[in-house]
Amino acid sequence: MDGSKQFYYIYENLYVVPVPKVGGADTPIELLFEKKLLSAVVNGKHLDLTADKDPSKHYFKNDFAVHVVKKGGAAVNFDGFDPLLKALIAVKLDYAKRLVAKAPSVPATALPLAKTASKP
Repeated sequence: MDGSKQFYYIYENLYVVPVPKVGGADTPIELLFEKKLLSAVVNGKHLDLTADKDPSKHYFKNDFAVHVVKKGGAAVNFDGFDPLLKALIAVKLDYAKRLVAKAPSVPATALPLAKTASKP
C-alpha cells in the first residue's frame, strides 16, 4: 500500500485509510491543520513532529493535541481534513455495497401471500 488510493479494502470490515499526502509525500496527520496552528508556540517551545529534537526547545504531538488543538476549540480550522473524511464516507459506502452483494436474494415466490380479510 503506497497511499495513492483513497482507501484499501483488506477483508470483511477491515479497511486501511491512509492520511492524504501533502505535496506528494507521506504526511503525518497533523500537517492537515493550517500552518499557523502548526507554528503555535507552547511554553516557549515549537512543535516537532519527529519527536527526536531537544524537548527543552520543542513540544510534541500529544502537547499539540492538548495545548493547541483542544484549547483552540471551535476556532480550529479542520478544512484540511476534508479529503480524509471523504475517504471515510467512501469506505462506509463501499462496505454497504459489499453487504448488499453478500445478502442472499429471496425469490418473490418464496414469500407467503398476505390474506385479505373477507367482509361479512
